Amino acid sequence: MDIKIDIGYKTLRDIGGLDRLNNWLFFLIEPYIGQRVLEIGAGIGTFTKFLINKRQLVVALDISREYAEIITERFKTSSNLIALCFDIQQGEINEISKYANLDTAVCLNVLEHLGNDAQALENIHKLLAGGGRLIILVPALRFLFGTLDINLGHYRRYNFDELKLKLVKAGFSIEYSRYIHFFGAIAWFLNSRIFKTAALSVRQLNIYDRLIPLLSHMERLTSRFIGQSLLLVCNKQPERR
Repeated sequence: MDIKIDIGYKTLRDIGGLDRLNNWLFFLIEPYIGQRVLEIGAGIGTFTKFLINKRQLVVALDISREYAEIITERFKTSSNLIALCFDIQQGEINEISKYANLDTAVCLNVLEHLGNDAQALENIHKLLAGGGRLIILVPALRFLFGTLDINLGHYRRYNFDELKLKLVKAGFSIEYSRYIHFFGAIAWFLNSRIFKTAALSVRQLNIYDRLIPLLSHMERLTSRFIGQSLLLVCNKQPERR
């Protein structure tokens, strides 16, 4: 399949090759993942490959039809996977709601790309079964916003209180939260705000990936206070009547 090589696709491809980083992130979220999973913004399947293992159903959504086709082809032998082109911001969710009893929504580095993040969160709440969970990862700290964010199509970075307010308004409560990538925040600030680079180099990403076993232990001291990203696990509260 021919794919337009833009900075977004290149970034997905580069990050998809960071095995230590991706394994560590999945290690953090796996205890909260159920059996019927909605993956929002699946991209080219970097985390889909983890989610389909031992799960009853994974519904992988992406706003790009090309990416949905890539996932379908990449995991064509997985009978528990359905990949769809779908915009979670749109109000009409019947196409997805037919997949009943979705107990987990996974939304990793997606919300910042959406103009209407509040509508997206409301739709996720509607699609989840009672007692379902939303696992969400977003870029943190507004002061880090710079050229890297702009070139990646980020509308925003999030402060914790701002994101919590949006989640509560959509009908979620916070079960667990932490910052991740303390050292990544330093690199992001230098590249995005000081040197104003367009994209992180593959060399930088690979160095960071090699250091993950050490950095992940060091982050036990910083995860409550600061980091490049915010990771939250949220519980669906009953819809208001």
